[in-house]
Amino acid sequence: MLKQAQAPKSPQRVEARFNSRPSRSFRPLWALAIAAALVGGLLLWSALFYVAEPVESAGLWTTFTAEKGRRFLQLEDGTQVVLAPGAKLQYAAGFGVGHREVEVEGQFFFHVAKNEQLPFLIQGPDTETRVTGTSFNLHAASGKFLLEVATGSVEVRDLAQAHATAVLAGERLQVEAHVWAQEEIGTDQPFLWTERAWAFESAPLYEVFRAMERAKGIHIEVADSGLLACRFTGKIGAESGAEVLRMIAQAMQLELTETQTNTFFIRGRPC
Repeated sequence: MLKQAQAPKSPQRVEARFNSRPSRSFRPLWALAIAAALVGGLLLWSALFYVAEPVESAGLWTTFTAEKGRRFLQLEDGTQVVLAPGAKLQYAAGFGVGHREVEVEGQFFFHVAKNEQLPFLIQGPDTETRVTGTSFNLHAASGKFLLEVATGSVEVRDLAQAHATAVLAGERLQVEAHVWAQEEIGTDQPFLWTERAWAFESAPLYEVFRAMERAKGIHIEVADSGLLACRFTGKIGAESGAEVLRMIAQAMQLELTETQTNTFFIRGRPC
C-alpha cells in the first residue's frame, strides 16, 4: 500500500454479510453509474470474463491463481471475479449446486450473481463474508481486511469483539488489529483497477498510484507525501508496472528507483 518512506540507503476475525438491497436513499452519482453498468452488463471489461480452466483441480478442490497479471473469471454460478496479481481463489466440489463457498487470499473484485437461497460465502485468512448478490473490492490477508462496496450493502462483524457495522455502496471499511476505519470513498478510482485501460484527467497521484499498485502488482513508496497531491493526466494500458512508472516519472520530472523486485521509490517536488 502507498506510504511515505525514507530514501533507500541501497538498492482478528471478521465476518461480513452482504445484502443486495440498498439501505440508504442517497448514493454518489458514480456509484449509481457503476450499479447501472453492472445490472445492464455494460462495463467495458464485462466481455473479458470467461469460464476459465483452473490452475489445478486436484481431488475435491479447484484452484485459480493470478501470477504475473490480473485474471478475469466467471464461475459456474455466474459470479464474475477479477483476481489481482498474486491472488488465489479455490472451492470444493459441488460449487454452484450444493454450495457457493470459496476460500480466498489476496485482492479481488467480485460481482456476485444473486441467489438468496444459496448465499455466496467467502472465507479469507481472518474473515468470513456472506453475499446474496452485490459487487465490491475485497482484500483478505492475515490480520488485515479491506472492503470497498460498489453496489448493495454490507454488514461486517468482528467475531472476536462482537462488534458489527453496516457498510453501504460508496463506502470503505478497513480493519486491522481490531481497529475499524470507515469512510466515504467519494470516487470511482478504487474500482478502476479492473479495467484493461485507464484514462486519468487531472487525477491526484495518490489515486493513480493506488490503481497501479492493485492492477500491476507493484509497491510504491514516496519521499514526500506532498508529491501524492500532484495531478496527472494521461492514458495507461497494458504496460508493465515499471513501464507505467517510468512514463509518469518522465512526464512529471520525477526520480524513480526500483529498490527491489516490483518495489519502487519515487522522489520529486511536492505540490
